[in-house]
Amino acid sequence: MNAMLRPITASLLIFATICSFAQSPTPTFLGKWTGRMKVTPAKGPDGKAIPMPPAPSIGYFLTLTAAGTFHTDIKGTPDKKVHTSDGTWKLANGKITLFFVKRDGKPDKSEPRTRVLTISKDGKTLKTIMEGQMQVKGPKGETKLPPGFTPPKVVLTFTRG
Repeated sequence: MNAMLRPITASLLIFATICSFAQSPTPTFLGKWTGRMKVTPAKGPDGKAIPMPPAPSIGYFLTLTAAGTFHTDIKGTPDKKVHTSDGTWKLANGKITLFFVKRDGKPDKSEPRTRVLTISKDGKTLKTIMEGQMQVKGPKGETKLPPGFTPPKVVLTFTRG
């Protein structure tokens, strides 16, 4: 009887091993996230930081759903309004890409229309870096940075909550 059970036991062990590798070790990212912003000032042509007024205490709130949609609320902006964004999201290669469809309830026509969030190795934070946000209108209406300027670096980090 023992000899008959050995092949079955070995098959079950192999099957269990294969199943354990088939399960994704990626933690779930569904639910609510709270963001904090850190700004590194822009630099002028001389390489010195350009003094900036203190950043307002802005609250960033992100919700990712199982249906592949997201919703954001941005609170505490200078205009004292709550700004919203809605769209879809995809998970690939340790990154979540947000595809914006609506901002403040209207079709989103702003650029960029996507935002990539990098997932930390422990799955506890999502981070995005926004550069080049300090732009001015050129003579033909185009937006560009003045020559010699380094844009500010804005890092937005989300944690659970």
